Amino acid sequence: MSRGEPLFRNHDLRAGLEQQLGEADKAVEALCAKEVSPEAAPSTLDGLERQFSVAPLEVIESETTVENEEARVDVSRDPLRDIVDRSRPAYVAGYTVRYHVPYRGDKGLWYARPGASNLNLPRAEISDSEIVLEFTIEGPQIAQTKSMYEAALANIKWWLDASRQDVDRFNQQLRPRLESALVRRRDRLAQAASQVAQLGLPAREAPSTSVGSPEGTPRRRNKSRGASSPEPTPKDYDVALSFAGEDREYVERVATLLRESGIKVFYDRFETAQLWGRNLADHLGEVYGQKSRFVVLFISQHYPAKAWPTHERQSAQARAIRENKLVLLPARFDDAEIPGLPSTVAYIDLRHTTPEELVALIVAKLDEDA
Repeated sequence: MSRGEPLFRNHDLRAGLEQQLGEADKAVEALCAKEVSPEAAPSTLDGLERQFSVAPLEVIESETTVENEEARVDVSRDPLRDIVDRSRPAYVAGYTVRYHVPYRGDKGLWYARPGASNLNLPRAEISDSEIVLEFTIEGPQIAQTKSMYEAALANIKWWLDASRQDVDRFNQQLRPRLESALVRRRDRLAQAASQVAQLGLPAREAPSTSVGSPEGTPRRRNKSRGASSPEPTPKDYDVALSFAGEDREYVERVATLLRESGIKVFYDRFETAQLWGRNLADHLGEVYGQKSRFVVLFISQHYPAKAWPTHERQSAQARAIRENKLVLLPARFDDAEIPGLPSTVAYIDLRHTTPEELVALIVAKLDEDA
C-alpha cells in the first residue's frame, strides 16, 4: 500500500456540488439589470459558468517521474524471520521509492467522496500539481515497486472515474440552471421597474449590488463563492477553534500545529493573558463573529450542551448570515445535531482524520480563500 493521506473520504461530493448550485443561484440574484439584459446575458452566463464550473481530476500518467533513497526497513513483525526480541525494531537495508504523478483539475476533489465507491480507499501525498505514491521495500529490488505503483494508480483512476461522473453531471446542468435563474432575475427586475414607472416620478438608479465587471462579465470572486459582499477587512485571526472541553486533547494538537505552520489561530490557552479580566461574552463574540476568517466547529455530543461553544457558534453563524459568506467549517467527532447547522453541510469526519490531516485541510482552505 502507498503511504500518505487517505483520499476521497472527507465529505460528500454530490452534496457539495448541490451546494455549489445554490451558490450559483445566489450569484445570479446579485446581478443588476444591465447584466441580465438580453444584450449582456450571453457574456454574463459565460462568466458565471467559468466561475462555478468544476474541473474534474485527471492524472497525467505519461509524465510520471520516480525518485528513490536508501531506507531502513523494520522487519520485527515478519513471522518468517528468526528474531529473538520482537519488542524492538529490527532493521534491514532497503529503499523508499516515490512515484510523482502530475494531475490537472480541482485539488479539492481529492478529498470529496463520490457517489460510487469501493472498499479500497487510496492513499497518496497531494500537492497543487502532483500526487506522490511512496513505497518502501527491503533489499535492492527497486523494480518490484513498479507493480505496486501500477496497482495503486489503477485504483486511484477508478475513483477518479467515479468522481468525474458526478462532476460531469454537475457541469452539464450548470448552464441551464444559470439560464433559468437569469430569466427569473430579469423578469423580477422588469416587474419592479414597471411598478416604479407607475408611480409617475423620475426613476433614480439604485447602487448596484452586482458581482459583474464594468463590461458586464461577472468577475471572479473569492472561492467561498457566496453572494456579493464588501471587500473583506483584515482579520486578527485566520481561524478560531470552537470546541467542548472534553475534546480539548485533539483540538490542542490542531492548535499547536496551526501555530507552528504560521497560521494565526485563536485557541483559548494561547490567549490566557489577553483574556484575563475581559468581558468574555463581548470579547468572544467579537473573535468568532468579526475577527476570524473561519471558525472550525469541533462537533461532538458534548458541544451543543455547552454555553461557551454555543455562544461562539451563534456569533459565527450571525456573521455568516450577515455577510452571506462561508465562515463555519464543521468537523465532527460524532453525529450530534447542532441547531441551525443543516445536515447537508459538508464536514470533516474526525473519526478518520488525524490532527495533522485536519491542519493540512485548514491550510488548504485558507489558501483557497486568499
